[in-house]
Amino acid sequence: LALGSIAEWKKKYDFLSDAPSTATLEGYLFPDTYQFAKDATAEDIVTIMLNTFGKKYDATLRQGVKQSGKSLFSLVTMASIIEEEGRTKEERDMISDVFWKRIAIGQALQSDATVNYVHNTTRLQPTLKDIDVDSPYNTYRNVGLPPGPISNPSNMSLRAALFPKSNPYYYFLVDLNTGETVYARTFEDHI
Repeated sequence: LALGSIAEWKKKYDFLSDAPSTATLEGYLFPDTYQFAKDATAEDIVTIMLNTFGKKYDATLRQGVKQSGKSLFSLVTMASIIEEEGRTKEERDMISDVFWKRIAIGQALQSDATVNYVHNTTRLQPTLKDIDVDSPYNTYRNVGLPPGPISNPSNMSLRAALFPKSNPYYYFLVDLNTGETVYARTFEDHI
């Protein structure tokens, strides 16, 4: 099987069915603790990680996806951003609602995590130069979700993407001094 191509893997895993043909397996390689044999091939490793995703994508998630009207691919993409933006379950649930509301009103997500993905960095606060990058993954310049996942989300982030915690906020940031996530209703409050 071609490891970079999703086409052959789609034949084996139903949860990949709505992923575009241009997608990779990023987002579906479930992050967990694994033990592999020394002689394990890349295909062996990918198969085990996809099998784990399949187990975690349980009946509750499958039903939730059907009821949401969203594609699993879009939910995995959102979950991958939430994974990088939030630390706790509460933060991820709140951030999910903020991001889905922004998408609903046509507002850019403005996710630092997507900019970090483009630059292959982990900055808590990207620079103005960083956020000016021309990339379809730059959610400061582009409205909506990026073309695909930016990480491999945990079960907590998958559930947050599907079951956000309703809140009145449209903005959030991490206080660089305390590490606390602070939320705001308006851009003025955010500033």
